[in-house]
Amino acid sequence: MIALVLNKVEEIKMKVTSDWILSLTEKIFYMIPCLFLGYLFLLSLETKLGILSPVQHNPIYTVYFITFLSFFFCGFLTRQIRILKDKDEAFVKLGTLLLLASQLVMLNMICAAMLIFFIKKEFSWDIRHIPFRQLKWRWQLALCFYIATTAFLVFIVRQMIL
Repeated sequence: MIALVLNKVEEIKMKVTSDWILSLTEKIFYMIPCLFLGYLFLLSLETKLGILSPVQHNPIYTVYFITFLSFFFCGFLTRQIRILKDKDEAFVKLGTLLLLASQLVMLNMICAAMLIFFIKKEFSWDIRHIPFRQLKWRWQLALCFYIATTAFLVFIVRQMIL
């Protein structure tokens, strides 16, 4: 019985690839803001006000609104990492690290765990050796720094509010 379970676990491990992990992470990044907007819609139906009235009147909803809408950018960045995974190792490593840091600061542990699993699967924990000489400064990298900066600012504002 134990051998059967272990064989099934090994079979599942073989099916889980880094592309699958990034694809699932991207879908989660797109789904979370839609769920938050749905929550705002339900809240607006209950209060009979506009959909953005909680965001305008409550600073906690404003912080969450900024946080969750930045996840659309994170999803787009995850797609770029998946596309450039075999072509630009320096960008993939730096982008993944910045995206992981931003998700840890925003307390999005589900996507952070998925990104850690991607790092383990793709690079075998050898992510700290980023070939900076091969790094091409592109707009995707600027988006990485934008997401990281937004995450740290949201973290500071959230600490001030709560």
